[in-house]
Amino acid sequence: MSPRRAIFTGAEAVASVALLAVTQAASAGDIAVRVFDSDGDPVPDIAVVARPLDGTLAAHDAPSPATMNQRGQSFDPHILIVEKGASIEFPNADAVQHHVYSFSPAKKFDITIASGDVEGPLTFDEPGVVTLGCNIHDSMLGYILVVDSPHFAKTDEQGAARLPGLDEGTYE
Repeated sequence: MSPRRAIFTGAEAVASVALLAVTQAASAGDIAVRVFDSDGDPVPDIAVVARPLDGTLAAHDAPSPATMNQRGQSFDPHILIVEKGASIEFPNADAVQHHVYSFSPAKKFDITIASGDVEGPLTFDEPGVVTLGCNIHDSMLGYILVVDSPHFAKTDEQGAARLPGLDEGTYE
């Protein structure tokens, strides 16, 4: 079956922040999405999440573990998307110590990570945006988006994302 395609333009993708809500009846298969800004340029690093409108998710494996690196005094990736319940490790590849924290309602924590060490895993049980900072390096800023669906992706440099293996149904 060929994937369904949706192209979003204009108000749906503004600057580097976008909220996309599309209701689409879909047969089992993949959904491909392309996100463009109002000038027609592709927008990378946008989260695309599909949730069944009836609120039920088919049985699936436990959320995959993830990693939020510190490299070059930056969070890598800058934006990490995980499913609710996922555990995340925080390795420090820099030659300096980091003091990573979040005051976000979805997950509050405060960890010190020596050079070459790995902290965690920490479990992220609440959906929402977790903003990360470093008390030592003020320029470090990163995000973890915790979603309540196993169907998610992040757009690439061409603004494209693919959600594979959706069960038949209506999704938001």
